[in-house]
Amino acid sequence: KDSIDRPFMAMFSGFGREMARPATEAELAAGMAMRCGGCAAKIGPGPLSRALSQLPPAPKPQDDVLVGLDRPDDAAVIAVAPGLAEVETVDQIRAFVSDPYLFGQIAALHALSDVIAMGAIPTRAQALAIAPHAAPGKVEADLVQLLAGARRALDAHQVALVGGHSSEGDSLALGFSVTGHIDPGAIRLKTGARTGDRLVLTKAIGTGVVLAADMRGAATGETGQAAIASMLQSNFCAGRILAPFARAMTDVTGFGLAGHLLEMLRGTGLSAQLNLSAVPLLEGALALAKAGFRSSLTGQNEVLAGALRSTRALEAHELALLFDPQTSGGLLAALPPDAAAGCVEALRGEGHAAALIGEIVSADGAEVEIRCEGSFGPG
Repeated sequence: KDSIDRPFMAMFSGFGREMARPATEAELAAGMAMRCGGCAAKIGPGPLSRALSQLPPAPKPQDDVLVGLDRPDDAAVIAVAPGLAEVETVDQIRAFVSDPYLFGQIAALHALSDVIAMGAIPTRAQALAIAPHAAPGKVEADLVQLLAGARRALDAHQVALVGGHSSEGDSLALGFSVTGHIDPGAIRLKTGARTGDRLVLTKAIGTGVVLAADMRGAATGETGQAAIASMLQSNFCAGRILAPFARAMTDVTGFGLAGHLLEMLRGTGLSAQLNLSAVPLLEGALALAKAGFRSSLTGQNEVLAGALRSTRALEAHELALLFDPQTSGGLLAALPPDAAAGCVEALRGEGHAAALIGEIVSADGAEVEIRCEGSFGPG
């Protein structure tokens, strides 16, 4: 029996080896690489900004629009009554896991984060579900699981699902329009950071790298589960801890840590000192980035790399992590120096992988930049 079994098993000894490698530069450039899901499926910053710039000026917002496209932020803000404003956002991501229930949870948490990043309390949502064409029974079963997962996340935040729309598409996707409430005086914008403010990040980065590796069979089960656990962690508690102190706040999603930090800086004309060794990384993310795995969106995000400065040449894996698109990523906040350490301690006490990762500094008359020091540690 042994003489029969060994030759048979040898036929499968290299199974999957060709897939368990990073996509090549040529494959990425030609669009031949597998396209990532989650927030890595969003349109890159270059095409998006160029498309918006070609549109004619929009009509002037009504007086009740406090935050709109004239100064884009994580969400729009509309005044509805004295001392009360509504925060409105919309988000949609494509499935990156085969379990519709799990994907529904993550998609809902991802959509809630924009409202949370503005300092608001999310209160209601409408869903936009896209299901691949299949037999009616299969579509129904997927929708039940998808929306049940979403409801679990929404219900936990006391967010009412009040409507939505469904349609067929090439792949499973789920989005939400989310509305929240806030006192206009408590709005937290991306801009507002001051020189000397400390930068606090509430979650480890690396979901894009891990998911890209997982698509090619190169991520271990433990690494994949660590990424899923991070994406399932709500930002609500972190937002409640940071909002009373933050001078500026955003969530780290499709444009990566460096991309979203640059959004914060360009609204102020300031720069940032970023300590790479302090940035928390998901388990296995550093090794996978060094092996060449990266999201299909990372290359487009890296068009912003000209704003990075360092006393040494940043390595390819460092750029891949800095511009790695995050699905259900953490919050990034600029805090006064006397509040930062206490907030980090409180965040860690609530189970967040929070860290003090840098400082807002003067641009010294130069262009806005991120000055990188240190190197990424184990992850």
